[in-house]
Amino acid sequence: FNGPYSSLYYRQPPTDESEVTDLALPGFCPVELLEHQPLQRRHLLTQDMKPVGDYLTGRRTLLISDALDLAICKPCEPTRRFFSNGDGDELYFVKEGGGVLESLYGVLPFREHDYVLIPKMTPYRLALDGNRATLLVLEGRPNIGVPSDYRNACGQLTDYAPYSHRDFRLPLELATYNPVRHGPPPYEIVMKRANCLTVHKYRHFPLDIVGWDGCVYPVAFSIHDFQPKTGLVHLPPTIHTTFAGEKFVICSFVPRVVDYHPQAIPCPYAHANVDMDEILYYVAGNFTSRQGIDS
Repeated sequence: FNGPYSSLYYRQPPTDESEVTDLALPGFCPVELLEHQPLQRRHLLTQDMKPVGDYLTGRRTLLISDALDLAICKPCEPTRRFFSNGDGDELYFVKEGGGVLESLYGVLPFREHDYVLIPKMTPYRLALDGNRATLLVLEGRPNIGVPSDYRNACGQLTDYAPYSHRDFRLPLELATYNPVRHGPPPYEIVMKRANCLTVHKYRHFPLDIVGWDGCVYPVAFSIHDFQPKTGLVHLPPTIHTTFAGEKFVICSFVPRVVDYHPQAIPCPYAHANVDMDEILYYVAGNFTSRQGIDS
């Protein structure tokens, strides 16, 4: 009880589970690792993945570590089920599409090129425009958040951060039950904990709260609001950190002047990061590190 928290005020106690069953979603959870994986560079052609399932059944976990799971999801079907990740915070990057995040904290619209950060154990559902999207999904354990370097001693974002408080959008109205969208009971919440999935059935609409207050809630952030830093010579990738966890950083490489010293070493140049794996996800435009890679 000494960390950030929110208080939520339920109309019905959130303990009326009528049934709990196991669930396995191959490709998402549980994940079966390759028996032998040599250390080598990999090029994952995620643009060739076909749309399948909903925002849960269509998720495909591609890379994992003890601190971070990375997945691609290209849903094409609607869903009534909610999801709650008890293993870590989730961060979506919306490469294509848009829609609404329905969560215990309310309704949060999102659009193309948004980051959507969902706190650990938050029941939510993605209602996608046209039931289609292309999503990069990151599960950070135990958490994903704003780097401490961007905050002052009081927790406020400093003027040195690449964004401001105003750039983060949060739910402004509570989710309300709609018989057309949500259907009749029971309502299912798929919960993930210790890399296992269980389905919890509830008699009441699980997002039915009077209100909430606190410092834990989902937010959306557009990559077009990210303010990059530049220098006379090429700055290291961590200068572009957008979010961070305990053993990883999530950076955003946006259009910028790479360097402007007349004798600066041009990019790309060979370098090695021996302490971390580097994963590049191409969204749009041209990037200096390698040729021949598509969005």
